[in-house]
Amino acid sequence: MICVDYQPISVVEDKGFVKFVSNLQPLYKLPSRRDLSSVLLPRLYENKKTELAEALKDINYVGLTTDHWTSRSNDAYMSLTCHFLTMDYKLKDYCLSVSHSPESHTGENISKAIVSEVKNWMPNMNKMKIYVVSDKASNMKAAARLLPENFYYLNCFAHTLQLVINDSIKKFPGTQNVIAKCKNITNHFSHSSQATHKLKEMQKTMGVPQQREPLSAILTSIPKVTNLSAYEWKTASEYVEALKPLENATTMLSSSTYSTISMIIPVLNTLIEQLQVCKLDSFGAVIINNIKTRWPNFETNRLYCLTTCIDPRFKLHAFSNWEFQVAAETLLTEELIKTTTQSQIENDSAVADNTETHVDENTVTEDAQNNQDFWASFRKKVLNRTKKNSIEKDITVVLRQEVKTFMDQPPIKLSECPFVWWNKNSKNYPHLAELARSLLFIPGTSVPSERIFSKCGLVLSDRRCRLKPNHAEMLVFLNHNLRH
Repeated sequence: MICVDYQPISVVEDKGFVKFVSNLQPLYKLPSRRDLSSVLLPRLYENKKTELAEALKDINYVGLTTDHWTSRSNDAYMSLTCHFLTMDYKLKDYCLSVSHSPESHTGENISKAIVSEVKNWMPNMNKMKIYVVSDKASNMKAAARLLPENFYYLNCFAHTLQLVINDSIKKFPGTQNVIAKCKNITNHFSHSSQATHKLKEMQKTMGVPQQREPLSAILTSIPKVTNLSAYEWKTASEYVEALKPLENATTMLSSSTYSTISMIIPVLNTLIEQLQVCKLDSFGAVIINNIKTRWPNFETNRLYCLTTCIDPRFKLHAFSNWEFQVAAETLLTEELIKTTTQSQIENDSAVADNTETHVDENTVTEDAQNNQDFWASFRKKVLNRTKKNSIEKDITVVLRQEVKTFMDQPPIKLSECPFVWWNKNSKNYPHLAELARSLLFIPGTSVPSERIFSKCGLVLSDRRCRLKPNHAEMLVFLNHNLRH
């Protein structure tokens, strides 16, 4: 209850709860508040940390999201969530930490905090590929520049799309006036229970569920609140209709239960198509222009291309024209050749080290032995290059055929899960399957971290606003990770 249902620790002292438990089992003795906070919860926390560390032990690729939040008591926190695929293509997401961060949120401090937290959980992080998703705040951009080379920073899709909307609305002063009027009307009714009651009664009297007619009737008696004109009502309705696809796109890419990074290209192309035919053609054109400004050349972005191509829901069908399809398929094939060749060379490195010509020390002079030592690195380099060329020639044909066979199959339904599909078909496309496991888990947005802070708001409620930061961290960590 305390971890999962956001109940305060003091619930064990509440008279009603104590009586309820006593009625259920008179012989059961509730733990004290002190035992809960100093023994039982810390023990559960440590057990869950051990379990999570075990789950993270063998992964080579991980996606992170991070964000910052300030509590009611003015304590600053930084969240860090992680996302990865298991060997059987199960998407996992965990809360690594909600750490109290009273220091200044500079790029340097944020970068150090992220690296330190990742190293605590993944000691082998230098051998991993780590993708970090966050908003486009200046301090986050500065932090991204300071992260190690194997950390790859990605902008949050949802935040970027919101910037597109904001930029577009600024181009239309009339729209800003309508929004200001709507905010004024909303604020009035949200702060006046009497006005809200009158509005509900008017809706019943008029027998209409819509707001316009009842609202207009009520506002005639409220001189300090200006109603929308008929033209403004029509304009507002058209803007809502024009922005609806953007709301849908944000909702779809905010999930943490399916692949979202692979949806960016198809979603942006679909948005552009829908905006081209919206009633407010000038507004739609401005949004399209801002999309292309915020995501320049998104159809040639390496990560977006690869993830879209290997998502069985989209493949090459998500690209807007034939040229982009050809370029994407070429990129996918080249990436497969590169990663597969490198993997095979690494696997054969031990063998390569033992393929040096054996020299009998009893039959070789000291000068000859020195010559052998001098040319050892050269011979190894030649051998590796020869082996690489041989591997590439042998495997290129196989990989091109694997890509072609995969692309020739029709895409699965949009409602189907790509992870389930890859788990069933990994043996048919072994190299593509491995690439899918290394990329498709990456979150498209930093919403998972924002959800963590929604939980923080519930944990640090009015009933426990004095909760110490270390206890708050522990409770939020347990609330999120006890689902697994």
